Amino acid sequence: MPIKNTLKIFASKFSMVYSILLYLLVMLVIVASVSVFAVIPIYRFLEEEGIAEKLGEILTRFVLNGYSSELIELASGCFAQIKEALSYRTDLFLLSVLYIVLVVGIVGRLIAGVLELPLLKKLQGAMSDNAQYGFVGLFVSTFADSMLYSVVKILIKFVADMAVFALVYAVSAALFNTAARAVVPFAASVILVAYYALKAGLTACWGASIAVDGRSIFGSLKYSVKMFFSDFPRLYGTFTVMLFLLLGVNFFIARYTFGAGIIISLPVSLFLIYVFDMTYFYTKRGYRYYVAGEIAGGEEVKR
Repeated sequence: MPIKNTLKIFASKFSMVYSILLYLLVMLVIVASVSVFAVIPIYRFLEEEGIAEKLGEILTRFVLNGYSSELIELASGCFAQIKEALSYRTDLFLLSVLYIVLVVGIVGRLIAGVLELPLLKKLQGAMSDNAQYGFVGLFVSTFADSMLYSVVKILIKFVADMAVFALVYAVSAALFNTAARAVVPFAASVILVAYYALKAGLTACWGASIAVDGRSIFGSLKYSVKMFFSDFPRLYGTFTVMLFLLLGVNFFIARYTFGAGIIISLPVSLFLIYVFDMTYFYTKRGYRYYVAGEIAGGEEVKR
């Protein structure tokens, strides 16, 4: 695994994180502005029921005391109260579900998906030509392809995502009613990391193949899946370790900054994964590439 070169490129091109951060902040402001109509009624209802105050207490105890059985008890009671309160407000329940599906499930994924190809193109310029391409220009020039790529990714992954989320919910609900409720976060984390490591491995060369070799969307996906199974143990193991480490780092930062630190840690995590995908792709294809001003990789020069 090209871990060493990944870290070198990650460090030398860290300024790209600011492009990701700015893009995500702009999109966050836009989405928040147009979704106020859905958020405010839900928040007011939770505040009237005393649930908003309990959620604040859960966050405070988590930051001050960390994970504990007392926190689990408090969270369990709070979620039970939310479920009971929404049972007689079906309008707000449907609004909450619609908001989660549309904003988190679709719009959020479109926003993240549209970001990927221009960022990979920018990395290609740095790795192939040691050049600095403008993010805005790449974003505009690849927008149509990026949107199509993002839509295809959502459609392909939707069923699997729903199945895994349903599994996590079922396992969590079952454990909450037993003495083993304290292991709910552990079980959920293991399931989600195992799934996302598999998904990341299967698509590791997908975007990179489009950005670098100019393959079609489905041709790139076919190549990516082929590469994954040809190198399954190492690639899946690498993504599993990487995702557990990133989960731990983001969890730690979120706890001790009241959630504010993830504004930086999430773009950094995303950029690290993109850099690894590109480095892995260049290595498997035998392409030479620049690493902090030095040349690494195979013999073939990719322009």
